[in-house]
Amino acid sequence: MHHKNRVAWIVRISLICFLIGPMPCFHVAGSEAGLQDPSNLGDRPVLIASQFSKFKSAVVTAVVAQFEADSIPFEKVSIYDLPKIDEKEWSVIVIIHAWEFFQAHRSVREFLKNSENLDRVVVFTTSGDGDITVKGVDGISAASRMEDLPQQVERIVYKVKEVLNP
Repeated sequence: MHHKNRVAWIVRISLICFLIGPMPCFHVAGSEAGLQDPSNLGDRPVLIASQFSKFKSAVVTAVVAQFEADSIPFEKVSIYDLPKIDEKEWSVIVIIHAWEFFQAHRSVREFLKNSENLDRVVVFTTSGDGDITVKGVDGISAASRMEDLPQQVERIVYKVKEVLNP
């Protein structure tokens, strides 16, 4: 790669990381640096596990803003952390991921396969046409279109509140 192109990519990535925050850009698989003790979050902690993309980052940002406005305690992690998550420590687990190569990411598949209570898991899947969901899970699916962001965030927050307030 030519030196100027490499510098341009570094500048772009740095700008993206600055705009959306460090979590998705500097996550190291296997790191637990972002995890907090859920007992410190209150009686209804929510875990948000997400993949990185411009759209998914915007979804996470909007969901977090709504949770903060509603005083719903939460923590964010990468989907790569899902296999280490003890689902019993969280009231709701929100998974925001992309459908890639005809399946969910391996971390998502592993977590869902081992989950003891899928009723407490909200899965938001992005796919090309927005019509693919994880089999066996009552999830939400959408195409990654920014113009649909408010409706998708509303759907996610509604499902989380349904679990929190049955």
